[in-house]
Amino acid sequence: MDLPLEPASSTPLYRQLVQAIARDIRRGRLRPGDALPGTRTLAEELGITRKVVVTALDELVSQGWLVSQPARGTFVSPALPAHAVADAEPRRADVRQGPVGARPAVLTLNDGSPDARLAPLEALARAYRRALLRLSRKGLGYGDARGDAVLREVLSSFLNQARGLSSRPEQLVITRGSQMALLLAGKALVRPGELVAVESPGYTPAWDAFRFVGAELCPVPVDHEGLRIDALERVLARGRVRAVYTTPHHQYPTTVSLSAARRLALLSLAAKHGFTIIEDDYDYEYYYASRPLLPMASTDELRSVVYIGSLSKLLAPGIRVGYLVANE
Repeated sequence: MDLPLEPASSTPLYRQLVQAIARDIRRGRLRPGDALPGTRTLAEELGITRKVVVTALDELVSQGWLVSQPARGTFVSPALPAHAVADAEPRRADVRQGPVGARPAVLTLNDGSPDARLAPLEALARAYRRALLRLSRKGLGYGDARGDAVLREVLSSFLNQARGLSSRPEQLVITRGSQMALLLAGKALVRPGELVAVESPGYTPAWDAFRFVGAELCPVPVDHEGLRIDALERVLARGRVRAVYTTPHHQYPTTVSLSAARRLALLSLAAKHGFTIIEDDYDYEYYYASRPLLPMASTDELRSVVYIGSLSKLLAPGIRVGYLVANE
C-alpha cells in the first residue's frame, strides 16, 4: 500500500495512517470487503513500527471503517453508510432513461448529520440503567410536565457554566428535540395572524412550526454579518412583530455569525418594540477558527429571549432531547 506519511509532521503517524486509509476508502481505492495487509507487512511497507499500524487499525475499526475478523485479518467494512463511499462507484448512464447528463441536476444543501457511530453508547447505557433504578424507587409515574427535575437541574447548571446563562431549573423545559421546543415557543407567543420575522434564507422546519400555530412569516435578509437589522427595522415600521426567530451562532444555512453589534441592536429593538427573540442555538459546541460568541440569552438574562437547544448533535440524533429556556 502506497500511503503518504510524513514523519516530520506535527500530526502523529498513527493519525496520518487513519486519515490516509479512510481517504482511500472514500475515494474507492479501497472497497467494502477488501482485505488489508497484515500489520507486520504493512509496517514494513510503510517503514513504521507495527505498534503505529495496530493503533491506527484499531482506531479505524472503532470508527466503523474496518472490521477485524479473528484468524482471517482486517477488511474494509461491508456495512459502510452509502455517503461514506458515495464517489467510489462511477455513475453509469441508464440506457432506458438516456445519459446521466440529460437528467435534471439536483444540488442538496444541508448541514449534514452527526456520525452516530461516535456516540458514547456504553456510557449512555450505564447512565440509563442508573436513571431507571433511581426512578424505580420513586415510581415510574408521569412526573413533572417540564421534564425530569434532575435532568433540568443538570442542564441548567451546564448552560450557566458553558454558555453564560443565568437560568434556574424552573425556567427550563425538556422537549422531544428542538422542533418540539420551537412549536411550544410558537404556541406560547403567537396568536393566529400575528407576525414572526425569520431569517431568509433560513431553517424551514422552524418556519413550519410557526405556520402550524397560525403565524404570518415575514422574511428578513441575511448578509455577511447575519440578520440585517436595517431590513428588520423596516418590517417593524410596517406593523407589530410578535417574535423574531434567529440562529445567531451559525446562521442556517449560510453559517455566518451574527456580529456583536447586531446582537446588541437586536436586543435593543426587542426592548423597544416588545417582541420576543427566539434564539435557536443548534450547534454551539461546533466551532473552528475561534471561540464562539456567547448566546444572546446570556446577555439578555432571559428578559426578551427564549433560548432553544438540543443534544442531538452533541450525543446522537436518536437521543431526541431538546430544551427550551425562558423567563417563567
